[in-house]
Amino acid sequence: DYNNHQNYSLEKIKSLFNPLNIEWGFSGGWALDLFIGQQSREHSDVDVCVLTQDLAVIYEKLSNEFIFYKAFDGLLQYWLGEPLTPKYSIWVAEQENKPFVFEIVLIESSNEEWFYKRNNDISGSLDQLFVKGEYLYLSPEIALLYKMEASVLREKDIEDYKRVYPKLSVKQQIWLDNHCS
Repeated sequence: DYNNHQNYSLEKIKSLFNPLNIEWGFSGGWALDLFIGQQSREHSDVDVCVLTQDLAVIYEKLSNEFIFYKAFDGLLQYWLGEPLTPKYSIWVAEQENKPFVFEIVLIESSNEEWFYKRNNDISGSLDQLFVKGEYLYLSPEIALLYKMEASVLREKDIEDYKRVYPKLSVKQQIWLDNHCS
């Protein structure tokens, strides 16, 4: 059941990912809530953003504790550690036929630069991909780009945009305005 989620807490996910020594951060709605400093709405899932180059580490360190499913185009299939491109996401459960506890979304990178999966002309420095603090999270302008350029624009994405955009710096707003169609 694709809607069967029993999300881990942000703290529990942090305790899983911090020891991996990889670049990672919360993304989606949680990234935006971490940016504004409060939970603004209920979240149906928890998204963790990682670089595709770090997938082998994730699989090696976490595959004994979790079942991984690669998701693409509405289909879920077992992920057994093979390389994936950012068109996929990875849904994570503790056991087969159990609820999903978080989702992993992927970003391609090369030579200290990240690339937007829907348009490789949009890229940036890896050191600006995540905001560091108590919780690491995807920079809000990048999180909003993913929401606003999705194939299906959901009401919650529009509300997230309305709530977060005014809180961005002028530099972040200009960047987002230049990259949203």
